Amino acid sequence: MVGEKEMMVTMIQSVNEVANAFEYTRDEARFGKIDNWYIMKQKPYRGDCEDFSLTVLYKICGESLFVLLMQLLLGSAKLHYTEYHGEGHAVLQYRGMFTDNIQQKWVSKVELLEGGYTFPEKFVYLWAESYWKLFRGYLHARKKEK
Repeated sequence: MVGEKEMMVTMIQSVNEVANAFEYTRDEARFGKIDNWYIMKQKPYRGDCEDFSLTVLYKICGESLFVLLMQLLLGSAKLHYTEYHGEGHAVLQYRGMFTDNIQQKWVSKVELLEGGYTFPEKFVYLWAESYWKLFRGYLHARKKEK
């Protein structure tokens, strides 16, 4: 079992690894569709806010899709829909902390709120919705590769 200190180190390393190789790219530019979720596996990591959050979680989970899906299913990890300066945005919550492609570090919800984020009433993507969006993103990525 991983201790708290080791887990925090893993969390920080995961965000740093993704952030250092991340290039923000809208879904429309990559897939021609809006809102495809994708775990980025090759550097440079090109994606949007959901892709950043999912890739950080994937790294935390030891690059295991099964562990990532279980974290979402059990609620240990959550993807939140937020608004940042009036635009829809996704952030990852893990062990009570939050990260995204804007912060590129772990912060508290209070820090996000003070930084201009709002959390609308429906602000957590349910595990089934997350699974579906990941699967759909996978299918679009495969289609593009062919």
